[in-house]
This record gives sequence, structure tokens and C-alpha cells, in this order.
Amino acid sequence: NLLERRRLRAGSNFSQARPVHEVKPWLPADLQPDGARPPDVDIKVWIDNTGRVTRTELLSGDIAPKIADIASNAAHNWTFEPARLSDRPVSSEMVMHFRFVPK
Repeated sequence: NLLERRRLRAGSNFSQARPVHEVKPWLPADLQPDGARPPDVDIKVWIDNTGRVTRTELLSGDIAPKIADIASNAAHNWTFEPARLSDRPVSSEMVMHFRFVPK
């Protein structure tokens, strides 16, 4: 990843990727814990220089696999204005924090 290979110095002209299309993850009722708030999930995403999410990685521990899949699928459907370095689009990474909404 370009951003990992380069060390950005103070004054580097870098701007982070910004979402242009968001998909909220919906938690089906059968996966929602009784009387408890649904879990929050952190997902690391890799965004290419066109603004597409190309890879995801679950960062939260103790999350049911079905819930992790829902969060990962939602993250894959986001699109971004890509990060820019010296006014050129570049690939980047970020952590997305999902707060589930019951369906």
C-alpha cells in the first residue's frame, strides 16, 4: 500500500478518503441479543485509488460470525472519494465503526 510505504512529513498534501455512498448494516431480529444493545463492530477497510473497498478485516473480538459477515458486507458496499496525495488519488486504509440498527 502506497500510504504504508511512504512516511508522510509535516506539510505533505494528503487528504483522507471520504464516503460518498454508505450502507448501514441491519441486524435481523433473530441475531439481536434479548434486552441488550446490539454489538458495535470495527472493520478495517482497504480502499483503492478509485474509491472502491477491496478488502475488509474484522477488528472487534467476540463477534458472532453472522454479525461479522453483515458488517463486512455493508463495508464492501460503501464507496469513497479516494484519498489524495499531492492531488493524486491513492489507495488507503481506514477503520470503520458500525453501530447496528435492529431490523
